[in-house]
Amino acid sequence: MNVYFSSGFGRAQDAQAKWMGNDEFMGKRLNLSAFLFLGIIFFLIGRAVHNTTLSDTPSDELLKTVFAQRGADLELLLKMSNEDSDVIRIAPDFTWRKNDTSWPRSNSELGFSEERWNQYKELFKRMGIEDSISRDSLKDGCINFIVHSSGLVTGGAEKGFAYCTPEPSPLSESLEVLPKTIETTPFVMYKKLKDHWYLYIEID
Repeated sequence: MNVYFSSGFGRAQDAQAKWMGNDEFMGKRLNLSAFLFLGIIFFLIGRAVHNTTLSDTPSDELLKTVFAQRGADLELLLKMSNEDSDVIRIAPDFTWRKNDTSWPRSNSELGFSEERWNQYKELFKRMGIEDSISRDSLKDGCINFIVHSSGLVTGGAEKGFAYCTPEPSPLSESLEVLPKTIETTPFVMYKKLKDHWYLYIEID
């Protein structure tokens, strides 16, 4: 059966070549080969970017240690963010408000006092949070404390702590190994620390 299929396929190609003309037929085959080659290259580049970006993120074990030692600071950041819920993004160098994500803005438009901002910055240092607090994911029930982000807008990654209600998905025992296939981005994966608290990684 294999021999029959192979020879049948060869005869079909010969017939198609005669019908189209050898030059046109070979041109189409070359175009198809080039298209497939480029597809493979882009796939490999994408995987390489993801793998490189992933290797730049802090390990699960390091973040678990920080959580064990500085969990009270993280709880305080959560409390402060809930009190300042109009501010949907709080970073060491900018803030976003629900109705205004422009930057720079005057101190009176930060969303809280400059003294309050300095308190956030001090807690960020204690927790090792390089990026920000993001309430953007509240639609999914999570507030993200982004410890580290790297890479490009597409092909980038961020990792940190998440406070979620209800339980998010998918859950994993490790955030250091990506699924073999990621069908859609952004892709988010979680690892449970205790009730409502998780490590998370997001791949764009």
